[in-house]
Amino acid sequence: MIRILLGLCLGFVVPLQARGDVNPAEWTLKNGQRIRAEMIDYSWADRSLVLRAGGNGETQLVAAQDLDGPGKVRLLLAESFQDCVLAHRRELSLLPAHRERLESLRRWGVILCGVSVAGGIALSWSLSRLFLRRASLAFWLLAASLAIGLAALGGWGVVAARARFGAENAAEMPWVVLGLHSVLLLFAIRVLDGGSFLRTFFWWLGHWMLIVVWPMLVLMVAVASQVYLHGQQLNEAAMERYLSEAWLVPMGLI
Repeated sequence: MIRILLGLCLGFVVPLQARGDVNPAEWTLKNGQRIRAEMIDYSWADRSLVLRAGGNGETQLVAAQDLDGPGKVRLLLAESFQDCVLAHRRELSLLPAHRERLESLRRWGVILCGVSVAGGIALSWSLSRLFLRRASLAFWLLAASLAIGLAALGGWGVVAARARFGAENAAEMPWVVLGLHSVLLLFAIRVLDGGSFLRTFFWWLGHWMLIVVWPMLVLMVAVASQVYLHGQQLNEAAMERYLSEAWLVPMGLI
């Protein structure tokens, strides 16, 4: 179950299918069968995956309904499946269940964003008090403003560099900007706080961990609670039923 939830979270950050050219994905079915093949397309008419093994090049159809939980998560993250859904979004928009689920997804997204922002602010305040030993709200707001301001300036620099030199020539620009953002922010907080550099560094590192881990944790808890409320269980079988019965089938995707 944890593996599936991590796959859902990381799949939107790290394209899992990018490894398909070297090491084809392994598709797992409900009956225990495992198929190691590359997904080359999604047949909308048959609601089936078009798979091609690396050896002989022959293709085969696998019904999306036959996939187990991890297989359906992999399908959701597959670029060809997402392209196929976008190509048929007008057809899907006519389904009442699809519109209802999208509205539910929007409401859920607003709630999760609110929880993430509120929890992130509380944790950020706690980190500032822990590492910087400053309980001043004005100091925390100043530090947050500095971080946001430098990030906005760095984002503008990346966009301007790509517009002027092209995306390929400015491919390393985000990493340069990230490094400059970190150095400048650490130096500014060190000067304003007047404490040790080590405390400032741990404050900076804690916030980066917060930015990466906290939204994923909120999403994992939310999905796990939905799975449990739907099937009164918290395992891979319950996750597969939740994906199928609550989303994929009602939305007309499989």
